[in-house]
Amino acid sequence: GSKVVMPAFIPFSSLLEGIEKLGQQKGDIEYLLGQGEKVVSGDTHATLFILANAAELYQDPFRLASTLVSFRRKVGNARLLYLPGIATPANLALLIYGGGDIFDSVETDLLSAAGRFFSEGRELVGKPEERVCGCSACERDDNAEHNRLQLLYELNRCGHALRHGYFREYVEARAAGDIWCFQFLRYMD
Repeated sequence: GSKVVMPAFIPFSSLLEGIEKLGQQKGDIEYLLGQGEKVVSGDTHATLFILANAAELYQDPFRLASTLVSFRRKVGNARLLYLPGIATPANLALLIYGGGDIFDSVETDLLSAAGRFFSEGRELVGKPEERVCGCSACERDDNAEHNRLQLLYELNRCGHALRHGYFREYVEARAAGDIWCFQFLRYMD
């Protein structure tokens, strides 16, 4: 049977080094730009593709969805796609569903710096007065580390849902609580 490759999370601190090593070990890295239904890329034989304008496309769920569909039609599902700078605990399941394989903590870190707080894959309005989790970061009152841990936990929950065959249901549950995720899922379908 075919082997399923689980999505990966790369901490921002080791992002460039990790991608450089992957490129040296497994072949070329291809940077591409998405333009809705058209994906601009010169090499479809690369091992890793980086959607260079992912943050721009993220502003419009339809453009991001149509770019991801177009990319997968062009290169198939066997190649890795890195979506830089857009993953949060709230949208990670949808980005995986859309075809992303590798993510970073950049957007989560930026939102943490702005005081945003995530718990159980959802963004809470403001940091809660009471402790909502028992992670070591919360004990130290480290919001950024807490949110990075939430991103990693969400990745683990997505991997579990993929391995056990209920990922679509998991994605639908995530989309129900967030307008961007709901729109993105609607466009992906």
